[in-house]
Amino acid sequence: MKKIYFIAIALIILGGCSQLKQLVSEPKVKAQSFEVSKINFDDIDLLFKVRIDNPNSFTIPFPNIDWNLAINNNEFLKNTLTKNTTIAANSYTIVDIPVKINYKNLYNVIKSLSNTSEATYKMNVGMAIPLPVLENKRYSVDFTGNVPMLKAPSISFKEIKVNSLNLNNINLDVVCEMENKNNFSMLLDNLSYDLNINNVEWAKGTVKSNKTIGANTKSTVPINITVNSLSMIKEITQIITNNKAVNYSCTGNINMQTDNQLLKSINLPFELKGNTNIKK
Repeated sequence: MKKIYFIAIALIILGGCSQLKQLVSEPKVKAQSFEVSKINFDDIDLLFKVRIDNPNSFTIPFPNIDWNLAINNNEFLKNTLTKNTTIAANSYTIVDIPVKINYKNLYNVIKSLSNTSEATYKMNVGMAIPLPVLENKRYSVDFTGNVPMLKAPSISFKEIKVNSLNLNNINLDVVCEMENKNNFSMLLDNLSYDLNINNVEWAKGTVKSNKTIGANTKSTVPINITVNSLSMIKEITQIITNNKAVNYSCTGNINMQTDNQLLKSINLPFELKGNTNIKK
């Protein structure tokens, strides 16, 4: 770096600024590529690549870079990037500019995005070369396009209903409802659960499934359980006969697959609490 400035200063002394301008060629800057490098329901990682060409016969310092990301014309993120390196003579370098977007923060800033499946972005990258004659000039390049706005699937309690009841056992369906707010479908692999009623564990296990939840749709997911305990059968029979409300608590995990190329599998923990009546 010192050598670069020494050459520049020597040229100024020997030939003046006008001759220096003639001797120094401006670098060329262009957008190289853009990709979504990683995505989940919390964050999306973007990677912008910028190419900087040095047409000079001498090494130049790495530029001071600033960038500004706007989503749906709303300024959302900005930062600077510096490196203690150089760009070789008659060569080029590719600069990676990684950007992480947190969906929760984005939806809080731009509330209208909560009901959309994608948003437009504009990424402006500016740079200045810390070299006499060039250091006061800002080179700029823009990226534009669309990014997906993912939303985690939600699960809610719907009802508990009796399928069959006799002296030996009671068969029940605990019906949950899943909502997919994305523009791609999801395949439910399995659902593990631990169900407590009135602070007593009624059942726990895993439901195997190949149920598809279409894009932007809701679908019910029944958890079928059978109670064999005589004391519990008596208690449940009294609850049903007297039409008493019960408190429920159900925790577990959902494993799903999607047809989104960047989001192949999902593991979603859940916790449901409330009160309900058991339907006959």
